[in-house]
Amino acid sequence: MNNKLIGRLNYTGLNITSISKGYYNYDFTVEDWQDDLDSKWLILPASLHKLGTQVVVKSIISKDSNGRFHDVIVSYDIMINGDVIVYSDSEFSGRIQVEETETWLNQQ
Repeated sequence: MNNKLIGRLNYTGLNITSISKGYYNYDFTVEDWQDDLDSKWLILPASLHKLGTQVVVKSIISKDSNGRFHDVIVSYDIMINGDVIVYSDSEFSGRIQVEETETWLNQQ
């Protein structure tokens, strides 16, 4: 895969660069969600996306019954082993896109 520059940040005197090394799209359904009394969550294991531990979530979108995608508000965690856990108030079908990145602090 070709490396692609995806971001350059400059804040509080730091100059950080990120390079995209690959991505993975995961389509999920309502049945893939887990829940307990208080919350609902969806796990995208690192063993499935195979991008390692340096991943970022690029997008999480819902899919309606006509197959159209829509923005959705959720929260998520990226675990130290690379698993992505998405939390939502309700289950929905959709897609998660994660990218493997390499990030470093540029010397000034």
